[in-house]
Amino acid sequence: METNTQKKQEGKIVKVVCSGGEDGDGHPKIYLTIGANEQSISCPYCGKVFKKSSAL
Repeated sequence: METNTQKKQEGKIVKVVCSGGEDGDGHPKIYLTIGANEQSISCPYCGKVFKKSSAL
């Protein structure tokens, strides 16, 4: 099961996917976008924070 992984990079915009925990303990899979002027984003369901890597 895919959880909390980086999905795709488009320039300085980063897309991530979050589905919470594993083995059915999570939440519905959602896709989040870290905008060009943002450094991080948090999941509205579980609160996990996704940050851009310093390589971007």
